Amino acid sequence: MIVDYFGPKSDLTIPILCVMKCLIDIPFNLMIFAQQESFTVSMIGINLEYLLARGWGSSAIFLMKQVVDPSIQYLAISVFICMLSVNSLLSASFIAFFVK
Repeated sequence: MIVDYFGPKSDLTIPILCVMKCLIDIPFNLMIFAQQESFTVSMIGINLEYLLARGWGSSAIFLMKQVVDPSIQYLAISVFICMLSVNSLLSASFIAFFVK
């Protein structure tokens, strides 16, 4: 809906959405991993993360389909999806390491 409305006005609509959703994800990751005292705060953080911040992957894949050369497009998207998984694993491990 946002891309349909703002897309014709600016070419940077999808990249801005990707950056904004990543920035929204930071406080929710801190709510989930950085505090260990309250289970309720962790559950609220994970619900808000899934509600507001997890949808940026599809926007980024759509951006890659339009920008990347068609001969390597599917390879780039596959690597991007793998890197999303690695990013989730490393960010959780990184936060858990420094919270100890």
